[in-house]
Amino acid sequence: MKKVIKFFEDIENISAIKSIRDGVIMVTPVVLVGSFSLVIKSLPFFNNQQFIATFFGNLLFKFFSLIYNATFGMLSVYMNIAISASYSRLKLNKVYNLLGAPITSIVCFFILIGISSGSVAQGFLGAKGILAAIFSSVVASIIYSKISNNTKGFKLLSQGVDFRFNGAVSVMIPFSVVVGIFSIFNLIIITVFKVYGFQELIISGTSWIFMKLGASFMGGLTYIFVLSLFWFFGIHGNNVLAGVNEILFGPGIEINEMNVALGNMPTKILTNEFFDVFVLIGGCGTLLSLLIAIFLFGKLRASKCLGKIAAIPMLFNINELMVFGFPIIFNPVMLIPFLLTPVVSFLTTYTSMATGIVPLTIHSVEGTTPVILGGYIATGSVRGSLLQIFNVLIGVAIYAPFVKIYEQKKINRATNIVTKLVELLKESELNGKPVVLTELRDNRGAIANMLAVDLKYAIGTEELALYYQPQHNNKGKCIGAEALLRWKHNVFGMMYPPLAIQLAHEMGFLSLLEKHIVTEAIEDIRFLKKQNYSGFKISVNVSGGTIQTDDFELFLHEKFKSGELEKGDICVEVTEQMALQNSGMTQDRFKRIRHMGYLMAIDDFSMGHTSLKYLQENQFDIVKLDGELVKGMNDNSRCKDIIASIIYLSKGLGFKIMAEYVETEMQRSELEKMGCVMYQGYLYSEAIPFDKFIKYLKITE
Repeated sequence: MKKVIKFFEDIENISAIKSIRDGVIMVTPVVLVGSFSLVIKSLPFFNNQQFIATFFGNLLFKFFSLIYNATFGMLSVYMNIAISASYSRLKLNKVYNLLGAPITSIVCFFILIGISSGSVAQGFLGAKGILAAIFSSVVASIIYSKISNNTKGFKLLSQGVDFRFNGAVSVMIPFSVVVGIFSIFNLIIITVFKVYGFQELIISGTSWIFMKLGASFMGGLTYIFVLSLFWFFGIHGNNVLAGVNEILFGPGIEINEMNVALGNMPTKILTNEFFDVFVLIGGCGTLLSLLIAIFLFGKLRASKCLGKIAAIPMLFNINELMVFGFPIIFNPVMLIPFLLTPVVSFLTTYTSMATGIVPLTIHSVEGTTPVILGGYIATGSVRGSLLQIFNVLIGVAIYAPFVKIYEQKKINRATNIVTKLVELLKESELNGKPVVLTELRDNRGAIANMLAVDLKYAIGTEELALYYQPQHNNKGKCIGAEALLRWKHNVFGMMYPPLAIQLAHEMGFLSLLEKHIVTEAIEDIRFLKKQNYSGFKISVNVSGGTIQTDDFELFLHEKFKSGELEKGDICVEVTEQMALQNSGMTQDRFKRIRHMGYLMAIDDFSMGHTSLKYLQENQFDIVKLDGELVKGMNDNSRCKDIIASIIYLSKGLGFKIMAEYVETEMQRSELEKMGCVMYQGYLYSEAIPFDKFIKYLKITE
């Protein structure tokens, strides 16, 4: 499996493949809007098409047609520009060339589709011309980048000439060379093959091959294979082979209908309905099978979200969103199942009908008719529906292992990026320089945004859990615990806790997350009380931004007012830095929270001037020593002096001291000698899940 994944990763790392993949992703909004406009226009239910065509003087039909024509009708243009722009980012080192390459590639695209032919060129601007769009964008960009990166171009250096104009003129040499090469290439094609251009040559050549094969078994098998192959390379195979289909397989259904009307048996196995209803279920590649395989075997939430969006169009055999959004095109992992599944469906369908197990198709079926219904209408038999179901299930079995391989490949790549995000966050924590992960303009930013969405989705699910680190007194009794958030991502496993907090903060739902933490902690302490654990508290960390809001204060008030808590059950911890953001309003708020019945603790306490001010005003019940002080006390006498000073202050100002990061008996003994009698750290336990924490309490009673 690892070697297979590595092979596909090597292919995807080729710059041309990367640029095609990224370009396809860039045009996803175009595909999405175009797909849904087509679905709305084409729904075969409740006289939908008649309603759309006649509503308000045909205005509704014109509205959706306008959207469709402006999206799918120009898809090749958008694809060409997007792929070229993607390649430019990878390979070009001059700012102006980032625009020069896409402009060059679109000119080359127009040359290949035979722009001088007028109506022929117009038809190729949509999905039908994607082959020429991809070919021209990749080849033109490669040649352009080679020339541009190895020449200085030329500039108009005369005084007063705008530097932007100089930059634009500097692309003239690569532009001229690339356009010249494509013009010569297309002229050769026009002269030798007597066609309008490169795109027309592909269509004509393909049609010639099929006419030689005819409407035979091999002709049908070759047709479905080539159709799928075209789609894999981003070419709208149905459009390209429309003429072939019309001549070879179009008359079949009419012949069958005529035979039935005359009381004879149908004779033609290969018809349009044969392919559309039983082979291309859900669209090219039998993609309904892929959709089901994603839901059954996929792990990535992004894939399933795409599946949910694409499901409705695919039920009506409109699959462009899956083809371009998953993506299928130029996705080496999906090549084998995408070609194999329709071929297998062709073989099972042909065998079933040739042997009489399933009746031949005798009725025309609207192209957007859903699966099961389409099989029944086409054959007039339930066996037609059962054959559709059988083909879909076979397709699911074919797609399933490749879905796993594809997702594992994506997981491997994303895992490396997650590791980089954690490293970046740790670096930020060390040097004190803030970082906004979700605004990074690279793959790290994309993964950070994805994780943020996953995190918000995980609130209230089993992915999020509270772990508890015990707190002991100098008598060895467990007197409480700190609740610490743990996020076990369904793909990446246990996440670095500060990363979750950072992402929630950046995306504006940290308060929601912290409310969830408090709610879970309250539920857990209520359970402990039922187990007769008294004099016990749970500490929860709350950010300064959250605790200073009226909404969170009201939340705490309602929780206490509901009777779920008793005074001192929950201790609200804020870090010293967070607590000091707003001295006036924050002090009043802290007083109100304490008055409700919550304990207040300040975490990571040092000896700053403002810190002492908070202690003088008696804002906190507990002060948790800065962990660096505790860890450094054995090697640095100044750390001991600072701790001793804080402990001395606690006796006069009426607050308690708790030491974190207590890892050895020597540390605990020294702290006790200085007067600190509450401890938290690995000397007792790491943070553990709630069920293990309950067992821990029973053992330490």
